[in-house]
Amino acid sequence: MLNVIPVAVPLVFTAGAIILFARRRVPLSYVFLALGLGMFSLVAWPFWPVDAKGEHHAIVLSRAGPLGAKAYRSAMSDGRITRDELRTIREASGQDLDTEYGLSTPNNRN
Repeated sequence: MLNVIPVAVPLVFTAGAIILFARRRVPLSYVFLALGLGMFSLVAWPFWPVDAKGEHHAIVLSRAGPLGAKAYRSAMSDGRITRDELRTIREASGQDLDTEYGLSTPNNRN
């Protein structure tokens, strides 16, 4: 739930600024400021560090095999894990599991 707050707050602020602008209560520059903050939060979202639960998931995934462990070590080189790095760890761990069980194609849920 806490991961939604950095994105939700600027979006709510943007919506409020647009509504107030439509009612002629605030100047247009506030609307552009709100839109800029909202766009920044959406662009920066993958680069923010994950929470403790995400770090726990990364530790568990790193035990899947050598590729997962290597991806975890490279992700933790700066002391934190971002969402993109967690995605990389998941993919590497998935390859380890595919190798372990002899799957030639990934086990997709589609």
